[in-house]
Amino acid sequence: MSPESVSDLLDALAHARELTEAVSEREAQLIKDLIPTEIAKQIDDVRAELEPEQRIIKERADIIEARVVEATKGIGKTVKGQSLQAVYVSAQRKMAWKDFDRYLVGNPELAAELLAMVEIGKPSVQIRKV
Repeated sequence: MSPESVSDLLDALAHARELTEAVSEREAQLIKDLIPTEIAKQIDDVRAELEPEQRIIKERADIIEARVVEATKGIGKTVKGQSLQAVYVSAQRKMAWKDFDRYLVGNPELAAELLAMVEIGKPSVQIRKV
């Protein structure tokens, strides 16, 4: 997937987040307008009415975000959309690797055994506002 495609997905994710916020604000206003008559029942009715919409939007946003994360890992660098960016964080190696590599070159008979003990973390992606 190209950086441009990921950028488009980031824009779609930003839009989904905006929709989620708008629905939440609409819910809060509807609840506020209901007070004080039959408060508990009406609040439950409003939440029941909006819950499916919120759930669908969140599910779609989660799918988009997962696609962005996987695509960005494949690209191997940060990708920016208009209002969100997928920040690529490379896998971290925690060791004096230059010394380790020199040791492996000097001791090739130990290379396979030593490399089997090495654990390299996986890259990650964080979605942030631009």
